[in-house]
Amino acid sequence: MAEPVEFTAENPWRDREVHFDIGNKLIALTRGEFVIDHLDQVEDTKGNNGISGTLTVTNLRLIWTNKKRSNINLSIGLRNVVSIQVKPVESKLLGNVKALWIMCKHKQSKYQFIFTHLVPGSPRLFTTVPAVHRAYASSTLYRDVKIRAPALIRDGAIEPLPQEEVYDALEGVSNLSGEKGELGRFIVTNIRFIWYSEQNPLYNVSCPYYTVSHIGGRQSKFGSAVVVKLAGAAGALNLGFRCDPPKRMAKLLKMMQRLHRVYHITPLLGIEAEVEEQPTEDLMPENVPDDDVEIVQQDKVDTMAAYFSSDSSGTTGRDPVFSAELGLAIEPLPAGVSLQDLWRVQ
Repeated sequence: MAEPVEFTAENPWRDREVHFDIGNKLIALTRGEFVIDHLDQVEDTKGNNGISGTLTVTNLRLIWTNKKRSNINLSIGLRNVVSIQVKPVESKLLGNVKALWIMCKHKQSKYQFIFTHLVPGSPRLFTTVPAVHRAYASSTLYRDVKIRAPALIRDGAIEPLPQEEVYDALEGVSNLSGEKGELGRFIVTNIRFIWYSEQNPLYNVSCPYYTVSHIGGRQSKFGSAVVVKLAGAAGALNLGFRCDPPKRMAKLLKMMQRLHRVYHITPLLGIEAEVEEQPTEDLMPENVPDDDVEIVQQDKVDTMAAYFSSDSSGTTGRDPVFSAELGLAIEPLPAGVSLQDLWRVQ
């Protein structure tokens, strides 16, 4: 089966990873990402208490940047956010004030971030961030692979998403994930493709192009097949489908590759938001001292350690492991951190 021109999409990491002090190219917005709100005079109270910066809220993540040193920054994917609370905190710039506490999880590590808006009386930090996170959490079909989703098929048809257009629906397409392959219905839209078994609609998969790295043709034990490779941030799995005759499958492959390529020019990520314009005087801080402090450069482990967090019970929820180096049981270390690194944390 002839394969059209190859196309590999960018790894969709921005909404599902937490990063510290990354370069400008990674801080820059990607295609489909847009700014929902931009708040000046926001203190990163947990890791940079006493230092003012800017908090940019996008449809994929939260970006905090030190206003004097742009290489000191945070990128927090909305998918990593576990909880958001408003609680008091001690700020070096404003004293005891209410702040936004954000609990996050990335891989095996938990992080806590605390942001304080240095504009007295402004509710924007407390309203915008939770609202955007709720919108993100309620639109996962645009960005996440769903398997055996109970509400995906209703009365033999899919429930189209806002802005979703169905381009084709094919009968007799086999899902090759099992030993024998399972026949079903294959639906191709401008946002995703969906396969489900007509015998058992609960046996289904919804795969948005956002998570797809590459679509190509390959030989399998069932013969020629359409193979969908998911991006690393989505698990790096392969999904296989086939149908007869070969010309029909070649047409399906070409259509999927074209829609995949077009989608990544202007991705539809499922979040639409508008923020009302704020009067200029409302954005000016009152009686906030100039944070003219010396910034000591820290290594990556020191930076991450400032945000490490335990759960409410004081534990991380992970079983202890034996450390041959210490000769005793310890809490599992976060990814990329060694015992030597912990001794160096200041």
